[in-house]
Amino acid sequence: MTEKILIVDDDPEIRDFLEQVFRKEGFQVQTAETGERGLDMIHAQLFDLLILDLNLPGLGGMTLCEILKQDPSTAELPVIMLTANTASRTKVQGLETGADDYVTKPPQPAEMVARVRALLRRVQHQGRTERVIEAGGLVLNDSRHELTVGGQRVDLRPKEFELLKLLLEKKDRTLDRPYLKSRLWSEEREVTDHNLDVLVNQLRKQLGPSARCVETVPSVGYRFTEHP
Repeated sequence: MTEKILIVDDDPEIRDFLEQVFRKEGFQVQTAETGERGLDMIHAQLFDLLILDLNLPGLGGMTLCEILKQDPSTAELPVIMLTANTASRTKVQGLETGADDYVTKPPQPAEMVARVRALLRRVQHQGRTERVIEAGGLVLNDSRHELTVGGQRVDLRPKEFELLKLLLEKKDRTLDRPYLKSRLWSEEREVTDHNLDVLVNQLRKQLGPSARCVETVPSVGYRFTEHP
């Protein structure tokens, strides 16, 4: 699994530097030069972590962080705040907006990579403590690898279970095809969109009336949305 990082910074040298550092470490990296562009990208696709410059023109880093943390669909996105301001008050303000960590410029490669890996490990560990997910008439117990649909036990194949868990964990958010394929299959294997479509159809057959909650987003991917 390759984590995807978004770097939002108006300084092209910082953006390029960090992009090279994290690509070298095996991460997928995308960049944005403004808060507005970063927000659009976050709403359009799924990222595992955000590195966010505090002093952005227009939509500033603190405001962007507050927007993300107040939106249930993006509240769990880990954020590392990046700024040239070393004042402790600024650090406290950044953390109070919901940022998970704080790094002063100029960023040091080894420190940045270590902080990112530590934060991702922490988030993954916290995710494992959330054992049960309920939505759309489904109850998924991750620790027991069990699913009930309308109170009835349904046995899923491992890939079907993992797909459903991904969709439920990011309910109401569209997961694009590259993201789903990278999460569900090893990078060593050549996986096509057809493989993913077949898996989705297999999952839907197991979900009964709840199958309609697994929605196709044309030309993009899939999402899980509850229906009345």
